[in-house]
Amino acid sequence: MRIYLPVTMNELRGLHANSRLAPSPLAAHAITADFLAATAEIDDEEREYQALMAAANESLQLIASTVGEPRRVVISADVDDQYVHRRRGVATAVEVSTEISLRQCSSVHIDEVGAQAAVAAAVTGLGSSPGSTSTTGVDSAGTDSIYDLDDHELLWFATQEIPDLLV
Repeated sequence: MRIYLPVTMNELRGLHANSRLAPSPLAAHAITADFLAATAEIDDEEREYQALMAAANESLQLIASTVGEPRRVVISADVDDQYVHRRRGVATAVEVSTEISLRQCSSVHIDEVGAQAAVAAAVTGLGSSPGSTSTTGVDSAGTDSIYDLDDHELLWFATQEIPDLLV
């Protein structure tokens, strides 16, 4: 199953240094049965994007809780279904009950450096946004961001490029 792991820049550094994300359980997002049922009218590519963005929104929570560098980071990885379990929250929310090795990671999605001010503003706005329906900034289907980051798409990088992202 393809999963999207919300992380911070420090956790990305840890993945690079240790070749793994641990300890489990790890919070992630994926196309779950609930999410599939709620989004029957859209295609798989749009579902993958929405799961990615749900993870990006959860990355904001991690940045806020660690006072980390204001860049959303999401790692996409492939994990055997037996290790992926539904968790409470948005329809895409899952928990991974095993550590993730760098070999399982397929790509890194990260804000460009120029997005830092907008990400910092979104982190500051956490908890003060009216109508917030979850701790990840997405509604129960995992689709609607409450943060003003629409002008800042996550950039795609191969895992071999992680060292370049850390300089």
